[in-house]
Amino acid sequence: MLSLVHVLEWRAAVNPDATALTDHQGAELTYAGLAAAMQRSAAGFAAAGVAPGDVVPVIARNQAGWVTAMLGLIRAGALPAAVNWRLAAPEVTALLRLARPAAVIADADCAALARQAIAVIGIPDDQWGETVHAVVVAAPGFDAGHLVSWARARLAGFKCPTGVTVVSELPRNATGKVLRATLREPFWAGRDRRVS
Repeated sequence: MLSLVHVLEWRAAVNPDATALTDHQGAELTYAGLAAAMQRSAAGFAAAGVAPGDVVPVIARNQAGWVTAMLGLIRAGALPAAVNWRLAAPEVTALLRLARPAAVIADADCAALARQAIAVIGIPDDQWGETVHAVVVAAPGFDAGHLVSWARARLAGFKCPTGVTVVSELPRNATGKVLRATLREPFWAGRDRRVS
């Protein structure tokens, strides 16, 4: 049985210059270009620690990047799960909790929804005064090292988390905003200096 990936690779071999994909933002990919984008996407996910069988939700608007992300995940052996970007934050959070994802992929427009399962806070550090720490809602077996490695490959060193705490849920106020002060409290307890 041929998968979507096999069909795309076949079309890239037979009609490499034919248009395979366009979107409302002006992107246009031939079959050869789409196959190459899929391979780059798959390699990027594998390098970030996405493994075969991992569930990876994709939250993105209808555009070429959504297609290449989905195809890249399939090529990498992961299990992509399309999440409707029109859902409210609590609905996305509930879906992510059920999916128990290894990672979440989001475009720039939907990044705020994807961040519903992670919060970044400042915690005390004896050398620097304060350091970055990530608090994550994650499934059993979550590898914090992959998250730190992923961040180091994409962010300046001072912006990367130096530690990760896994929790069952993030504390929120009545409007759904993450209560970062509540997350920071245990780390700053007993210290004279506090962050706001």
